[in-house]
Amino acid sequence: MEGIVVRRAIPSDNSCLFNAVGYAIDHDKKKAPELRQVIAATVASDPTKYSEAFLGKPNEEYCSWILDSEKWGDVTL
Repeated sequence: MEGIVVRRAIPSDNSCLFNAVGYAIDHDKKKAPELRQVIAATVASDPTKYSEAFLGKPNEEYCSWILDSEKWGDVTL
């Protein structure tokens, strides 16, 4: 089976990681808000697992931070 690799440009807008993942899984370059919500909900759902030691900041603070479209997506999950 042969495959084709196509390079796609994703705007460098602090959400490029999320938009690149969104495009890879769903061919949608505008998935950042949805993916940020998924990460925040996952982190908030288990504050023991996703503790300050794991996240580098308190759970609630991380959730607020990851939802901010002006912040770069340092996803450590």
